[in-house]
Amino acid sequence: MVKINLVIAILLLITLNTRAQFDIDKFISISLNTSQQELKALYPNAKWEEKSSERGSSLGYYDWLEPNSLRISFSFNTKNEMSIKSISNGKRNEEDAKKVFNQLKGLALNKFGNKFEEKSFFGVDLIIWKSDPQVDVLLTIKDERASLVIAKKGSIPMI
Repeated sequence: MVKINLVIAILLLITLNTRAQFDIDKFISISLNTSQQELKALYPNAKWEEKSSERGSSLGYYDWLEPNSLRISFSFNTKNEMSIKSISNGKRNEEDAKKVFNQLKGLALNKFGNKFEEKSFFGVDLIIWKSDPQVDVLLTIKDERASLVIAKKGSIPMI
C-alpha cells in the first residue's frame, strides 16, 4: 500500500511539474491589444508585480522553463495600451543569462525563422527579426541579463 501511494505521489509531482512549465507559444500568441485585466485572467496563478511611472505601467511575474527561471513582463503606455512584452532570465547572473539566451534563441528561431539581423553595440549583442509588419522582435544579451522582447513597431528606438 505504501508503494502504491508513493507511485501515485511521484506521478502527481511529475504531472504538476509538467503543467507548471511556462508556455512560450501562449506568450507569443498574446496580442499587444490585451489589457492588464485580460493578462491576469490568462495567468490566474501568477504572483503579479505591478509598477507605475510617468511613462506608463508594467506587470510582471516569475515563471519556470526547465531548467531556467524566467521573468515575464508586459509594459503599458499612459493610455494603458500594451507596447512591449518580454521574457528575461529570472536569476541575474552571467551564467543564467547565457543559458536563457541560448534557450530563447532556439525557441525564437523556431517561431520567427532564420531571417534576422545581428548587431552588437555598447556591449549588447542583439538578434533582430523584422518579418512581422506589426511588431519588432529582438533577443539581447548583456552581462547578467538576456531578454526576448516583442514590441509594437516603433516602440523601440533605433530598430
